[in-house]
Amino acid sequence: MKTLGERIKEIRESLGLTQEDLAKRLKIKTGSTIAQYEANRSKPSLEMLTKIADICGTTTDYLLGRTDENESNEIKFIARAYEELPEEKRQKVLRYLKFFIEEEKNS
Repeated sequence: MKTLGERIKEIRESLGLTQEDLAKRLKIKTGSTIAQYEANRSKPSLEMLTKIADICGTTTDYLLGRTDENESNEIKFIARAYEELPEEKRQKVLRYLKFFIEEEKNS
């Protein structure tokens, strides 16, 4: 069974986040805290574990190994990231997305 640290690292990497990226989203000053979690040298508090699960679109049960069903998906992550953007950048994201969809249809 995977450890808490292994699960945090796995899901972080699956979302394309660096330790620094995750730290910023968690409002932690440095990625070294995330490195400590992933190496199982320290454990996040319940509050921090909940934040990690929310940001990564999964459950605390998955991170703790109580279930192997990872509810994480890129759609939840993208939606959450989109919501954090200012309106001007949201519009830009939509334009890019429409462009890529149209490009895919025409290929």
